[in-house]
Amino acid sequence: MGVEIDCLGGLEIGAISIATTISDFAYAAEAKRQWRTFVVRKQAKDHGLGKLIEGAIRSGDRALIVDDVLTSGGSLLKAVGSAREAGLVVTHALVIVDRKEQNGRLKVEQDGVKLISLLTIDDLTAGHRSD
Repeated sequence: MGVEIDCLGGLEIGAISIATTISDFAYAAEAKRQWRTFVVRKQAKDHGLGKLIEGAIRSGDRALIVDDVLTSGGSLLKAVGSAREAGLVVTHALVIVDRKEQNGRLKVEQDGVKLISLLTIDDLTAGHRSD
């Protein structure tokens, strides 16, 4: 991927398993990278510390925001904004599938975030026939 990061995470619920899997895989690989993970709550808790972000993060950490599907970019941009408010440096985001709808990629990239998608909707529908 070529992106230098200290941690990765995204909005609850969809991003939790993605961030954890990537972090576990990176540690198990020869490089033994130790990327910390975090989750951005959809809204701050109304009890306890009332945190919007849970996880081992430090101000100035380089963070990768992850999500399962990109449509309008709204969820991804909410996570980016919350991470930046917490002092994280966010320049990249990773999605599993870019649906190529509602100018999602454009909106994310206009916010200064380079978007990486593993698949697009075209990849998933290539060769699909309706009989």
